[in-house]
Amino acid sequence: MLKHAVVILYIQLLEKLLPTRPDRPEVNEEHEEVELHPYHGSSASGPGEDDDDDDEMGGGGPKVQCAHQ
Repeated sequence: MLKHAVVILYIQLLEKLLPTRPDRPEVNEEHEEVELHPYHGSSASGPGEDDDDDDEMGGGGPKVQCAHQ
């Protein structure tokens, strides 16, 4: 309970020191609702996650290195 009170005090102090918060953008039919999941830091992809890296596929074009001067 004490930690919660300290966090509240820090937030209040920061709100006094920082500029006012910007207004939240208006939500309309162009916006899509999403569900966020916590990140656990594991290197393995979970189910339903697409990995867009072509490195593992071995495909793609020729390998290019930066020129050194």
